Amino acid sequence: MERHSIVDLFDTCYNIFYAAHVLALAYNFVSDPTTRLDVCTALGYLIDIFTFSHHFVDDPKTYVYKLICYYLRFHRPYKYLWTLDNYHLKGSVVGTALKYFYLFLVLRVTWVVIWLHVEELETDHVHSYKPEPHRPDVTDEENQITSRFLIALYIVNKMFIPIGPSTSPVNDYERMAFLLVMVTGCLVVTGAAVASLSLVISVYMSPEETFRTRYRLIMKEMESSNVPPTLRDKVETFYKMYWHKQRAVSATRLMPIFPPSLSNTIYTDIYFKATQRCRILRDLSYEFLAELAKNMETIHYIPGDAIIKRNDIKSSIIYITYGDIEMLTAEDDSTAMLRMIRGTILSQYAGCPVAGCGQAHVEIRAATYCTAHVLRYLDLWKTVIKYGRENGQGAIVLATFYEHFEKVKRHYSYRLPEEAKYKSSILHFKRNLMYIKESKDAAGNQQLAETDVMIDIAGSYIMRNRADSSLTDEADAICLRPTFPCILQPNSSLQVVWNTFVSCLIITVCITHPYFMVYKRNVSLGFRFYDYIVTVIYIVDLFVYLSTGANVEDGVPITLAQTSSQQVRSKWFVLDVLGTLPIFEFVGDRHFAGINKLLRLPKVFRVLKVVEDECVYYSNILRFFSYSLLLLMSCYLLAALQQGFMCFKFGHCLVTNFTHPPYWTNQSLDDETVDMRLAFGLYWAISIISFTSHIETWGSLNLNHVVYTIFVLEICTVLYIFIEAVYSATIMVTTALREDYDSCIENVSKFLVTHDVDPILRERFLGYLQLCWFTDKGYSMTNKRRSIFYDLPPHVYQDIVARERSKFILGVAFMKLLHKEDLKNISSKAILFCTSPNEILLNTGDMCNEIYIIKKGICEILSPDTKGVVAVLNARSNFGVLECLLRIPTFYTVRAVTHVEIFTISRKHLVNAIDIPQIKEAIDFCKEQPQYSRLQKRREPFTSYQPPEPTPNMAKFRYPRKYEQDNAFLQPFHRLGIFSVLRYIFPRFTIRPDGRYLVRMEWLRASCAFLSAMLYPGYSHLVLQWPALQLLAWLLDLTAYCDILQRMLVGYYNERRILVYHPASTAAHYIRGAFLADLFGCLPLERLESSWKETFQSRYREAPMKQFLMLNRLTQLYRVPSALLGLDGLVRRDLLLVIRAFPLFLAVLNVLTCFVVHASVDIFFTVDGGSNSWYIVPKDDKGGSWITLFHEAYRFNMTESPWNLHLGSLFWVVYETTTTGYNTFKPTNINIMRVLITGMIIGILITTYFSVRIISVRSNVNKALASYQDHMKDISVFMKKEKLNPQLQKQVNAYYEYNWDKTGGIDYRNILKLCSQITLRTDAILHIYGSTFTKCPILEQCDTSLLRIIGRAVRSFYFLKDTTIIEEDDVISDIYFVDRGRVEVKESDDESVTLMTGSMFGNLDEASTIRYPKSIRSTSQVHLLQINSRVFLSIISEFPAVMKLLKSYRPFNEVTVYKILQLRQKNISINLTTSIVGAVLIWFPLFVQVCTCLWYFIAYCEEASEPKSSWIYNNAGEAWCDSCYISSTYFILTTFTQNGVGDIMPKKQAEVAFVAILQVVSVLMYMIYVGELSNIIQYKSFRSFKFHSKHLELQEFLKNNRVSRNLVAAVNRYSLHLWRSSRGLQLPFFLTTAPNCLKLKIMSAAYLHHLTNNFLFKDCEPAFLRQLVGFMKLYTYIEDMYVVKEGEITDSMYIIHSGRVTETCENDTKTKLYAAGEHFGQMQGLLYDVPYAKSYITATKSQVLTLYLNDWEDLLQHFPKSKQAIYKNIITGTDDDHYGDDKNNSGSSTPKDAVPPKSPKTGPSSSEYSPPNEMSLRRERSVLNLLPREVSTRDIRLESVDKPYMWPARTNTSSLDLCSKNADQPPKSRALKSASEESQLNMAPTTSKRAMLNDNIISNEPVTLDKQDNINEEKESTFSIQKQSSQLMESVEEYIQQQINRDRPSWLPNKFFSKQITSTGKLKESAISRGLKSRVRIEDNPDSRPTESYELQPVRDLSTDERDLESLDCVTQRPQIDKVSKSPSESSSEQNLSNKADKIPNPESKK
Repeated sequence: MERHSIVDLFDTCYNIFYAAHVLALAYNFVSDPTTRLDVCTALGYLIDIFTFSHHFVDDPKTYVYKLICYYLRFHRPYKYLWTLDNYHLKGSVVGTALKYFYLFLVLRVTWVVIWLHVEELETDHVHSYKPEPHRPDVTDEENQITSRFLIALYIVNKMFIPIGPSTSPVNDYERMAFLLVMVTGCLVVTGAAVASLSLVISVYMSPEETFRTRYRLIMKEMESSNVPPTLRDKVETFYKMYWHKQRAVSATRLMPIFPPSLSNTIYTDIYFKATQRCRILRDLSYEFLAELAKNMETIHYIPGDAIIKRNDIKSSIIYITYGDIEMLTAEDDSTAMLRMIRGTILSQYAGCPVAGCGQAHVEIRAATYCTAHVLRYLDLWKTVIKYGRENGQGAIVLATFYEHFEKVKRHYSYRLPEEAKYKSSILHFKRNLMYIKESKDAAGNQQLAETDVMIDIAGSYIMRNRADSSLTDEADAICLRPTFPCILQPNSSLQVVWNTFVSCLIITVCITHPYFMVYKRNVSLGFRFYDYIVTVIYIVDLFVYLSTGANVEDGVPITLAQTSSQQVRSKWFVLDVLGTLPIFEFVGDRHFAGINKLLRLPKVFRVLKVVEDECVYYSNILRFFSYSLLLLMSCYLLAALQQGFMCFKFGHCLVTNFTHPPYWTNQSLDDETVDMRLAFGLYWAISIISFTSHIETWGSLNLNHVVYTIFVLEICTVLYIFIEAVYSATIMVTTALREDYDSCIENVSKFLVTHDVDPILRERFLGYLQLCWFTDKGYSMTNKRRSIFYDLPPHVYQDIVARERSKFILGVAFMKLLHKEDLKNISSKAILFCTSPNEILLNTGDMCNEIYIIKKGICEILSPDTKGVVAVLNARSNFGVLECLLRIPTFYTVRAVTHVEIFTISRKHLVNAIDIPQIKEAIDFCKEQPQYSRLQKRREPFTSYQPPEPTPNMAKFRYPRKYEQDNAFLQPFHRLGIFSVLRYIFPRFTIRPDGRYLVRMEWLRASCAFLSAMLYPGYSHLVLQWPALQLLAWLLDLTAYCDILQRMLVGYYNERRILVYHPASTAAHYIRGAFLADLFGCLPLERLESSWKETFQSRYREAPMKQFLMLNRLTQLYRVPSALLGLDGLVRRDLLLVIRAFPLFLAVLNVLTCFVVHASVDIFFTVDGGSNSWYIVPKDDKGGSWITLFHEAYRFNMTESPWNLHLGSLFWVVYETTTTGYNTFKPTNINIMRVLITGMIIGILITTYFSVRIISVRSNVNKALASYQDHMKDISVFMKKEKLNPQLQKQVNAYYEYNWDKTGGIDYRNILKLCSQITLRTDAILHIYGSTFTKCPILEQCDTSLLRIIGRAVRSFYFLKDTTIIEEDDVISDIYFVDRGRVEVKESDDESVTLMTGSMFGNLDEASTIRYPKSIRSTSQVHLLQINSRVFLSIISEFPAVMKLLKSYRPFNEVTVYKILQLRQKNISINLTTSIVGAVLIWFPLFVQVCTCLWYFIAYCEEASEPKSSWIYNNAGEAWCDSCYISSTYFILTTFTQNGVGDIMPKKQAEVAFVAILQVVSVLMYMIYVGELSNIIQYKSFRSFKFHSKHLELQEFLKNNRVSRNLVAAVNRYSLHLWRSSRGLQLPFFLTTAPNCLKLKIMSAAYLHHLTNNFLFKDCEPAFLRQLVGFMKLYTYIEDMYVVKEGEITDSMYIIHSGRVTETCENDTKTKLYAAGEHFGQMQGLLYDVPYAKSYITATKSQVLTLYLNDWEDLLQHFPKSKQAIYKNIITGTDDDHYGDDKNNSGSSTPKDAVPPKSPKTGPSSSEYSPPNEMSLRRERSVLNLLPREVSTRDIRLESVDKPYMWPARTNTSSLDLCSKNADQPPKSRALKSASEESQLNMAPTTSKRAMLNDNIISNEPVTLDKQDNINEEKESTFSIQKQSSQLMESVEEYIQQQINRDRPSWLPNKFFSKQITSTGKLKESAISRGLKSRVRIEDNPDSRPTESYELQPVRDLSTDERDLESLDCVTQRPQIDKVSKSPSESSSEQNLSNKADKIPNPESKK
């Protein structure tokens, strides 16, 4: 087949496949009812149809039209790749890489196609790019097309990446084409790709770096707090394990927004195993366990932590899910006698009344890092009360409890050794242990001697019984298992040494193998032997790797097979094996044998990662070292690759010259030119990796070389983008804390300026926040969790803070009376803050709610009587104690003298302390004293904050008077001994560190340091031309010497914040600090070297070492950053970073220029009298010096003067370091190459570092704006989706735009809460809103302290004109102050009252809520302050006058306030991307235009002085182009994009200097450009990155808790749907946080129709419905997802907003389908604790509205008519069979097979739920839960563990059948029959009857037993036990009543139930009455009790082993019960003992 036929066939197949793809997409779109047609989708399909139009066009140039059509099809993959964020690769590195790889490929291919067409159109220009005589000789057309395409791709590719084109353009059109290609590549590669990829990588790196940052703060805090080393090591171990095991994730931010059904399923899956291990929980229903899972928590323990302490109350069930625990002996509470591993359940009967809450007999502690699931007994009983009434779950719990009691009693009854051996379960446990201890295996070895023996005994996984408490059996510091085969410790010293050795060996191999195989002629025998040794070591390393116990749980025995199988599955193992096997030993001539060992290089970086994890403090340095090593190794290996290809592929092995192509010549290898080839290869590699330039050999003349070069360029592009992106992400996350802190400071500053805060107060506030950086690095400011120890176990945290703070807190007298644990608790609640001098900490007349304790610093006490200082407070002093405890106004004023660190303890944390009798009596005694009444009198504050006086520049010692000792000045010198003579040298003054003089001197010193960095690198040769530089050098050195002397006299603040200013102390402090660095930076080291004198003509040769020794002055640059600190707040932070980078960058360039100069020439000079002459001689390099070879590059002689030489060298260094790469000069010796290689590496690091810092700054600056705009976009999309009124949408958008203008998206309360100093915070509040409060009539005469308290509680709201703030009949709970504007109060009789500024309205009554009878509307733009009425009343309750005045205004409901805020001048409606692009389009063209004009102006000046000497003319004297403007713009843009072409170059000195400066400035401007581009990407991806970080956190949470795979997949699918549907939110954030008036208006428009169409609410008042809709919550569901499960209690009703929901029931084969607008669960939403009798599963993707009864129940109190209407509709609906789980009659029935597949139901009684009835009826029917089951619930539950969580439950209808059969029998007969059936199924003999009886106990009903029943029941084996336990069970009822109020009052009348029951026919009242009459309560008379019972014998003295074993909760079997007959007296004594036990108080009940 001919070529064109193949192409046509391929084209036809391509069109067919694309058409099929488009049709499939269209069909999918049409078939999906949830999708909507938008403009983009329609346009996409139209474009697809248009792309087939080329088949119908008949034109000679159809191929061009066809090509355009095919290019239009690129929109499909483009759209798909850009939607990866919403689908499978959301926000991932792979997805981002694919996006930009695709874009990169398409743009390059596009430019290649354009290039080929331009080549055809302009044939006269083709030869300028690819000369025809040198083209590859290709004859056939196919090869010619391929050759042209490859050559065009080669040229375009080099332009696209900023490396420079192969050839230069020859006219203006080509220059413009070049610019388009280069600018496009600059935007895509360096800009978008690097910026976007770095941001994505930072999302993955952020959790780790955030944890590391907090870990460093924790270690620093403990070190500064003098925490003992043991406790410090304990905390360090915890956090290392916490990160290693759980990645520091113990909670997730996404779970709270999930639907309750999904969250419950996740928690149930997490804690399901724990519930199945617990004996009392394993038989309960799935719904009951799901409810329990909500209340369970996970706790982490550090090795040595006490999990259960001896004598503590056992109040929790604890399941060990990870780690080992130890049981300690009771003798010393330190010796371990038993070790248990994960899976063990502790105190599984905790919480049982009387016995379960007893004290623990032994202590159990964590042996390793442990994780435990904990269920507290109070949560268990709450769930029992909620779920245990209907289905008998509570009876099951109690039955299990009593079964355990019986075993305990049997243990006491048969405690004699001969009896106990067979009867007691506890001693049975000990007998098993003894048996296992003596048992042996087949080899005769003891089983417990093996480390892999784990035994399950009595619910505990026993590892080994031994007397020590070591962490791992037979383990040491090296091995986990020392016997062969050994298992090595993963972090042992041997592993560290071995990995270090192997890593060094790998790096050595990566250097030596390419060196000997590529650069050497022959591979020596010694190298082969070395290679074999390396192979052996690599093999040993593989065995070490396989035998290392990585990811092994602590304490779990392991074997070599286990570790090997785990390590082999690692993704790196295959690569290590390939790097070890001798693969190339059998390939070819074995020359490259061993080259595959380079594949082991990734192991080095893995080892560095491990070291980085261990060395937290130096992790950043290690990470920087890793990236630098990667860059260097990449350069070296790329150089070896180039040498290998050139030699072994093309035959060109030697490098003959460095200056012009071909650089490699066709010669064989030799050993003499190895250094030359190696240096040139490294220079070539670093040039191409850094995109500086490409040193071509043949260019495009050799087609094979073209393909090879394209391949190398692709590798370098990927490597460059990856290294820069990862390095950028690293710097971004490491500086995130500082950037967030700076951003917070900036936001606070803007807020204070916007609110017109007084400058002094603003400075105070910002000063306080700046001090926060020195306390905790601003962590409390930038994180929601204010404590850095938030995830530390509470007891460990209390130990840490107690050790530091107790010595301060115990200074408060009454704290010494507290218990140790209470003291720890209070210490942990204390807040530490730092304040500045002159701050008022406690003001006279204020009501103090805190106790203050000074940690550091000095305060003074001022008396209101004397107005002077009466006392001074130092460290450990306290104040405000009596004021806080006695609630009296403050008498004294406390003011800070120095910087003070203070602990504050809030009064709310002292409640328990005040209740101590001794303290309470003391407080009462104080209140009885006569002084108490006087202290209650409030005094006006007499002082306020006074700004400190201007700090003097000096601190002087006065001269002593006559006969006065001069001790203040002379005494410190006496301690110096022989150096006391210094008192005659030092002056009597010092310089204050905070004076303005020192600030000016710092600027002067920084300027001198910068001048030194500019002067000294070229001083040795420039001074020959300008001798005056010597005077400047002397002056700079003199300033350095003077600075040293001056710094000896600079004072400092010591650790106690006290200024030290004595000369002796300041000099000693400076000498111990920076003295050596300053001294080294000014020493004239050049004096150690002299110039060499030549014999010829008496010349001196300048010694290079002399110049190098002068570089010590560069150390002075460390003073520059401290001087630039004064620019903070004056200059933009990104510009400030550019300013900081400028001196460092220039210094590096000068140093490199110095090295290039001395590596290029020899400088001679003569000294003739007073004049100098010089002579510059280029180096005699092989092939000539670059100065000689490239002398035509400049139009001035570089050897003419030192300045010309320096300038020319500087230009070369600049364009190499900035990676501009004009490629004009080439190095001619190895030394120059080394300098340039170093310069390029340093340049990459500096530019990358500062670029990333700018990126992080720019991304933080607009974070608030981006977040606010995202929220606005969410609510706009929501309103459009719900099709709200356009006028309402416009009103909502206008409101939020106005709110942004006023607040800038910042809540003022969050800003003010950053300040922990209460007085400073309230000062700011009073300044902002104080005048408003004082204009209110009830507050105008009040104390300032009241205004301070009110100001801390108010919230701020802004409203537009004509906004209804309160509708008539709205239920409100707040009070409003009008701060600005006017509001209109409209009465019911159309009368209106206008409230001017200073009004007060709202809920002024004492009720929590009121129904407001008026409507409030704003008549102008208004600002309101809102405060909860209950909070307001509680505040003013201590101010009787204000309270009395308020009561006088209550009839009017209005009272007055005022404050005006300035308008914010930032518009939220503008698009941030558009604004940034607009800003860039303004400053960037302006920058280019200015530079273009300057560039041309310099040329014009040069032309005026000397024609044809400027850059305008080439070396032939011809002009470069017709338009100088285009040429100038072309040169400026190529320089800015760092893509120097090298055609237009500077020629004269002025031009060279300008271009050198232009390159440096371009680099800095390019940083800002990348920052702006990153800002755009951050803005566009702000929400996706934020949600993705939450999703990663959720994944880690699910992984840590071992959630099943099916559930993880379901959670991921739901999270993805939630992101795609609503961007990760259920409702828009602005809707949930909107003011109530706006929220009700939006939700009414969206959801009110659901309530009006509901039969329950159709007759309710409109005002009631309008407010009821505000309580509705919307949840999004995916298909086949539970909304509510059968048997679940949610107290909610549900309304389907969109989608469809299926109703299923276990005992019914039919299903019902609910459509949008229908509802279900009305009765469950109207009555508490009513379970659902059916399950509801979504059939499609749905949105369901949920209405919780607890939310809106109080609303009915204000709307009695609506309450009556609901009740009436319930009655009507009941008559119409609307009952229980019901809906409208429109629900359709569907076959059962339409429902998704069902999983087994785990609940034992899920099919027996009756419709909601009267509470007593439901208690009566709960006896049905005792019916037998066909299938074991435990088996069913275990079978369904790994099933998808959304499967419905399988039906078990046997119970229902039995229920229907027994419906006509009396309740007692049915119960007895069920009990007998239950006993026939081999159930526990006492469980059934006890469960029935206990169920009646829970229901508060009397137990009835007649005589015949007693006779029948006596025949059962368990009757006597049941009778003896009746009193004990009655105590259960009392216990439950103490814990929770079970019966919640219903708002429905009781008569509803009786009527409902009668009407439905479920159960007649007569049946109810018969059931009640047949019951008789058991009397308390002990004589009526049976005499056959068990007795609790007196407890005898037990042995130690028996006491220890008694504490174990073991349930191994159910033994037969032996009856023992006892006398009535014995029974009576037992009953008395039981009654006493019942009366034991429960300590938890008091809480």
